[in-house]
Amino acid sequence: KPYAFMARPWETRKTESIDVLDSVGSNIVVTHRTGEVLRIMPRMNEDVNEEWISDKTRFACDGLKRQRLTTPMLKDSSGNLVPASWEDAIVAVAKMLDSTPAEQVAAVAGGLADGESLTALKD
Repeated sequence: KPYAFMARPWETRKTESIDVLDSVGSNIVVTHRTGEVLRIMPRMNEDVNEEWISDKTRFACDGLKRQRLTTPMLKDSSGNLVPASWEDAIVAVAKMLDSTPAEQVAAVAGGLADGESLTALKD
């Protein structure tokens, strides 16, 4: 339990919000302290999500701080992931995209992507 023993209840603030990680738009309560999200709990709404949220939503706050990739990883010749610099990772991705025919490149985009990024992706 990532939230256990992190803060006293009177030290936290609760903000009601809507979950953007699922297509339902579940009602949630974000518990936070000094700008750090501590946990996400369901908020009662009989019409949308009753009192349930997905595990992805519940544990998304864990990826904000603790289980976050901070260094890019590339596969070496034996297929193992090794740390790389950001420049090397971007160059490797650019080379792969340049060497792949346009008909074989695909992307999945959602409603939260801005128009400029989608246009750049299309081009």
